[in-house]
Amino acid sequence: MTDLLRERPGIYVVFMSGYTDEVIAHHGLLGGNMNFVQKPFTPTLLTKKLRNLLDKT
Repeated sequence: MTDLLRERPGIYVVFMSGYTDEVIAHHGLLGGNMNFVQKPFTPTLLTKKLRNLLDKT
């Protein structure tokens, strides 16, 4: 991930996983500013997450 951010510093990323965000955060895989969606998710939830991310621009 750090290589990607170094190469493209303004890139937007949404992480997805079947693990809860607490488990992922516990292992240090997500910083406090990362976007995360837990599987399974609905198309509506994913759309809202992406819209929220794009609105930050």
